[in-house]
Parts: sequence; structure tokens; C-alpha cells
Amino acid sequence: MKKFCCILLIIFSTSPSFADVYYCAEDARTGFDTEENFKIQNFKPIKFSIKIDLLNYNIASEEIFFLKSKNTKYCTFDRADNTLYCMNPFGQSFSYNDETRRFFLSSVYNKNGLRDDATISYGKCEKF
Repeated sequence: MKKFCCILLIIFSTSPSFADVYYCAEDARTGFDTEENFKIQNFKPIKFSIKIDLLNYNIASEEIFFLKSKNTKYCTFDRADNTLYCMNPFGQSFSYNDETRRFFLSSVYNKNGLRDDATISYGKCEKF
């Protein structure tokens, strides 16, 4: 009986992950070039993979600075629009609509000695 209780404890104490892997491609990226006195310009769109877990309100993609650890970001889910919104402490935000598979990604890292460009982009994701 003791073994049975230990097994149940292990099963129920681990958080299941229901993340799906997506391949996302930006259609366009625009923003402010910090080295050109914040001149508005277009940037080269990027492609990245991301794990999206809609059941646990979590994402993970090192390519866009959303680390695996849940305490390195904040995510919330809007059930009315079926959209996941996430932010991290590095000035990145990511929103993903599960019906349209459209995303928005922004980068607004605002620190002393600013070198990173502020950008916003949009595109689509496809499930692997």
C-alpha cells in the first residue's frame, strides 16, 4: 500500500505538459533603429520554432528569448478570443491566436545604454 501511495503521489505531483511545437514565420517586422537615432525602418523577418501549451498558459522558445522555466515569463489566456498573451523580463511580448494561428511579437528592451532596436512583427504559425 505504501508503494501504491508513493506512485500516486509521483503521478499527481508532476505537471503534465500539453505543449505543441509550432514553426512560425514573420510576414513583416518594423521598428526603431537605435544606432540611427531611432529612425523608423523595416527589419528582415525571422522564422522560429516555439512550444505553445494552451492548457497551462505557457510558451518556450529560446530563439525569441522565452525560456522554458515558467517563472521567466508571465502568460494569460483570453478565452473569448482564444488568444494567449505572454511577456518576459527581457522586453519581449508574444501573442498567439489559436483559431487563426496568427501571432504578434514585440521587442522593447529598455535599459541604460540602449543598443537593442525596438520592433514589432506579425506572422503565422504552423504545427509541426
